[in-house]
Amino acid sequence: MLLKLSVLLTSASFVAAQDVDPVAVDFDPDALRFSCSDASATPSTPLHVADIDTTYSEVTVLLDPIGDIGLNASSPEDGKGRMCVLSRWTKALEDKAAGEGYYYPLGRSVDGISGELNGNDGDWNRPAGHSAWQLGYSCGVANNTGTNFAVGEYMCEVTLPKTSKQNLKNPMLTDELNTPYYVTYYERALSLRNELARFLHLTTFGPTSAELDALEETYASIKDGTASASRRLQGGGKGPGKDATAAETTATDNTTDTSAAAAADNSTDTSSTNTTTAATSLSHSEAMSKLQIDWVKAQMDPTTFSSGQFSSHRQYWRKRLNPRRWETYRIGEAGPAPCELHSRWRKFAFTDYDVQNSRSLRWGNVELGSSYQTQVGHKVTVETVTLSGVPSASPSISFMPSLSSAPSPLPTTASPTGTPTESLTGKPTISMAPTAANILGFADMEDATDQQILNAWPAKLPTAVIRLDPDITDPALDPNTPLVHSGSTSLEVIEGRGFVMRQIGGDCPASRLKEPISAGDQLRISFWVRMKAANKVIVLYTGHYHESKPKPWAIQRDDSNIISRTRINKANEWTRIEAVHTVGDDWTWDSELLPPEKCNHYQLRIRADATLAGYYLDDFKVEKVASGSASALTARDVSYGFLKNPNFSMSFQYWKAISAAGDTVFDADQGKEVARLKRNRRLMQNIVAEAIPGEKYQFAFWAKLSGTASVKTNIIVRMRFENDDIVNGVCRRPVCNIFLRPLTTTIESKGRQWQRIVSDEFTMFGNYTKWPGQPSFILFTMLTKDMASSGELRVSNFEFLGEHS
Repeated sequence: MLLKLSVLLTSASFVAAQDVDPVAVDFDPDALRFSCSDASATPSTPLHVADIDTTYSEVTVLLDPIGDIGLNASSPEDGKGRMCVLSRWTKALEDKAAGEGYYYPLGRSVDGISGELNGNDGDWNRPAGHSAWQLGYSCGVANNTGTNFAVGEYMCEVTLPKTSKQNLKNPMLTDELNTPYYVTYYERALSLRNELARFLHLTTFGPTSAELDALEETYASIKDGTASASRRLQGGGKGPGKDATAAETTATDNTTDTSAAAAADNSTDTSSTNTTTAATSLSHSEAMSKLQIDWVKAQMDPTTFSSGQFSSHRQYWRKRLNPRRWETYRIGEAGPAPCELHSRWRKFAFTDYDVQNSRSLRWGNVELGSSYQTQVGHKVTVETVTLSGVPSASPSISFMPSLSSAPSPLPTTASPTGTPTESLTGKPTISMAPTAANILGFADMEDATDQQILNAWPAKLPTAVIRLDPDITDPALDPNTPLVHSGSTSLEVIEGRGFVMRQIGGDCPASRLKEPISAGDQLRISFWVRMKAANKVIVLYTGHYHESKPKPWAIQRDDSNIISRTRINKANEWTRIEAVHTVGDDWTWDSELLPPEKCNHYQLRIRADATLAGYYLDDFKVEKVASGSASALTARDVSYGFLKNPNFSMSFQYWKAISAAGDTVFDADQGKEVARLKRNRRLMQNIVAEAIPGEKYQFAFWAKLSGTASVKTNIIVRMRFENDDIVNGVCRRPVCNIFLRPLTTTIESKGRQWQRIVSDEFTMFGNYTKWPGQPSFILFTMLTKDMASSGELRVSNFEFLGEHS
């Protein structure tokens, strides 16, 4: 049995935690206070602390130490270990119900373990490792009075950090995370033998039954006061190095290590004799502490060893050391004494040194009259024999075509293939030419060659043209019939991540675009799509290129490039998507209008969001909406208050099309597109350009809930401020995140009827134009909490009250 070098006489593991004079602490007077008293009723079962919410800001809480919680009043000296643990789940509560995530420990209060700072028994501590490095527990007596405590009460305080983090890919977004917190009470009744075994596990390489028996006997005599004054724990016994003689010690280790660390090899021999009896009996903790201290002292006292001297770990190791021999005396020889005890053999014959020695053979050293003999190289000639007339095992191959190998002539009359040949003129036909009703050429995929269609619809992922077979007269028998919406042709996006595009920029030829597109134009865009997988999202948006932007293809910060975001619920069904897009903001960068110069500098793009599944496209249509017509958008359709596209008349334009975003859907009651939020989805818009600093706002919207009785709904306005003054600025950080919560409510289903929801009145952060710095974005976010998986919230018609109505 070897005593570990890390064992010290003053180790906290051997001495019971001692209370020190508590320090006076000024605690947060408004902080919530929690204890393990309720959790102690159900040990090992986490108790959810619903009042802690660190989604958007850090929270300071007060915690009671373990104290007497769970202790048996009738038998306080029962040897039961008690601990209280504070933890949080790594995922949201609804994800926990789905089995995702795990408990993340934040702190613990353990009976008998001192605190990090003040050193009092049971104080709250951080767990081991880096899991809670950012936390700090402050324990002491309250020096002030608060909502949940009075002067003189002893407790601990900790500040829990905000759980939502900035999105790594897009700093304008926040990955919101509302994690639940838990307190858990644990207790364990440890038998005396297990406690002794734990002690030996800590201080040696493992206990033996004999040692445990001896320590139990010693503990009993110490506890009941019958231990003799001369009764001592001996440090002798068997172990590595015990059989080393003095001669061996001198030969292998000229410097015998007599420090306490050298006692690392001494195991415990607890044989003893009784002579004089102690006077008083001790408690369990006192007896255990005395036993452990006496044991450590005995390990450091060589007079208690059976050999009477310290053993040497170094001596034991050096005697048995037999490293791999890199150099051999003879080539391939195992060693100078292959039959000697403890000789070591390798599993291979030659090493790199053998290769070197093969060039210069060593037959002894120079002092003995020998020398190095070098082998002189010589030339070896290899005779080359050329064989001829030998029959080959392979058939002969002729590289000249014979008459029989010539290709047979093609038939003079070509059979129909169902695909137009390249002999077409290449000029637009009536179907594929743009018109006033559809300014986009090659929009319906008809009357063009495959290559013409692929050229008109380039893509960043594999595509193909789907055609009906003209030889099959019955469409029901053609396997491609379901893959074409109308006519005989469609475009297939096979699979992968990327997008399909149409170039509609400045100098597009008349065969591609009927007339140029200008800033201020309203485009009504529609097309049909057939998804290969269910419950996927199709996003229609624009791409804009201009060399005056920091990056020519940079995306607009206000999401004005988003046209629509539509969820396709069913696979293998054709779905029509229609949206109105206003051109101009998606050409603007830093308030400067940058019209596209070339045809490919402005593009319509279609992609499937967050999926590799493919889809089919057909019957694309783009028409300009005449100004003043019944279908033209009004000013309030485009902008109202600080919101762009508040009624979703332009589908999803200006709303962020992130993977966690909602989508739009046609609502029969309203007869138009509305926004839709499913579980864990949200609506987000950057309003920094439209919001007025310090202005008072109040808004309303219409909502319809289905699939669940009610849902908690929040609207949050978050400013990300680039702070130039961390001393006197709005916060003491280079980047400040400031939140407003104009709406926190519960929306009820009410028979799936549309209902009007009104927010609180709020001020837009004050006059932040005078703050040292500038806002990088102000994000308007609507989200639901704990919505059932079957729930669906539809939102429409944002309006503003008061001065902005």
